[in-house]
Amino acid sequence: MVFLSIPNGTTLSIDVNPNTTTISAFEQLVHRRTNVPQPLLRYSIRAQNPSRVFHDSLLLSDLGVCRFSTVIIHVPLLGGDEGALPPRFPEEPVIWITVARLEEADGHTAMVWNTIEMCVETLQRGGVVIDRECWINAARVCERGRYVVTCKAIIKNFIGIGVDEEDRKRTWLADAEMSKKRGFIETARAIYEHSLTACGVIPNSAEIWLAAFKLEYENKEMERARMLLAKARERVESERVWMKSAIVERELGNVEEERRLIDEGLKQFPTFFKLWLMLVQLEERFNNLEQAKKACESGLKHCPNCIPLWISYANLEERVNELNKAREILITARKKNPYVADLWLAAVRVELRHDNRGEAENLLSKALQECPKSGILLAADIEMATRSQRKTKSMDAMKKCFRDPHVTAAVAKLFWQEKKVEKARGWLKRAVTLNQDIGDHWALYYKFELQHGTEVRQKAILAKCLAREPKRGEKRQAISKAVENAHQPTEVILNKVFIALSKEEKAT
Repeated sequence: MVFLSIPNGTTLSIDVNPNTTTISAFEQLVHRRTNVPQPLLRYSIRAQNPSRVFHDSLLLSDLGVCRFSTVIIHVPLLGGDEGALPPRFPEEPVIWITVARLEEADGHTAMVWNTIEMCVETLQRGGVVIDRECWINAARVCERGRYVVTCKAIIKNFIGIGVDEEDRKRTWLADAEMSKKRGFIETARAIYEHSLTACGVIPNSAEIWLAAFKLEYENKEMERARMLLAKARERVESERVWMKSAIVERELGNVEEERRLIDEGLKQFPTFFKLWLMLVQLEERFNNLEQAKKACESGLKHCPNCIPLWISYANLEERVNELNKAREILITARKKNPYVADLWLAAVRVELRHDNRGEAENLLSKALQECPKSGILLAADIEMATRSQRKTKSMDAMKKCFRDPHVTAAVAKLFWQEKKVEKARGWLKRAVTLNQDIGDHWALYYKFELQHGTEVRQKAILAKCLAREPKRGEKRQAISKAVENAHQPTEVILNKVFIALSKEEKAT
């Protein structure tokens, strides 16, 4: 028999043998008699002279407790001395979180989870209204303090409270994205892990898998990213999962695995044009131009409306067989895909690369008859115009597409060339305002300010661009997707776009 002295001054007796009763079993008996949560007892039990490390598997006798000893129980986290039993349970998050963090600091990982689970049970049993957002913020605070296990335990136990089943995926993705934006990577990771456990095998769960992958990828945790994608390929049917898998292997330099994933992905999703483009790019990287052409031909059989694939095919033929074959391909492409401005622009550029300006102008005229309100064609028409034609061409383009960012940028470049600095600045500002996602226009604007603006203006433009993180733009996309530019920040990509623009044209 062992006696207990509890905070209200009462002494209880428990019929146990200290030589055969473990600490864990004793705690369970104390919990039944006093209703004090076991996690709190980890810090409450005190014997006379405990000389050994405290473990659940230790016997009471290992702590110096013998028959008829008195064990004094102190419960500081419950507010000091209690007037009566059962003790009052804490309803403030900080108390439970403090206990969990102490457990984590002592290396008692399992007790962290037990503490938070008991917290949920206690609050719900007591009818306490649980503020889900408050607990998510508490998890973020734990992450900031490097209590990652406590953070994960909080997320697992509180993330689903008050969320309808049909809203879980949307809500949890939003929670994770917000945490990621604020820099709480472990919190976001915990939300994704729980989401995948709860929703990872439903038909539309690919979005969760890809979001979880993106978190690891952006933080350069490539092995974590690979493992997530491997599991995703087993559990969901998604062409994007296969594409991302191949991209990761490409960046890691695993060419054979990259090829295997592309090939396997195409077997399952033969109409997914991005995988065909990746196969073409893979062959081009190693100068296997004939193989790249065959990939284009195969891809176009399955994806006859894929414009980038047609343009890639034409560019390959231009490199291998010069102009005539490229012309034939682009003519075929336009017949199968009428009213597509990008195909007309590609044909114009082919002629310009071979100094066939007359043919280029003829093609552009036909293109504008078929696509009279295409911003990219009208912008090309302005840029190709002679000095005497520019004003007329610009006014005509603005009448047709007043709010088109490409036309606006083309007009800005004319003012720039004429050294009308303020007008050029105004039109460039308008171009990036009309569509903030076109990286080429931000690079052009930044280039202009480097030439004509103050340091304050230059920093302001750069800051705005970095805040927007533009993803589109012909040069911006080509540069950002290059293998050597993987994981490069927006500022570096913008600078490379700026260099590419400087090589292409000089503003005077």
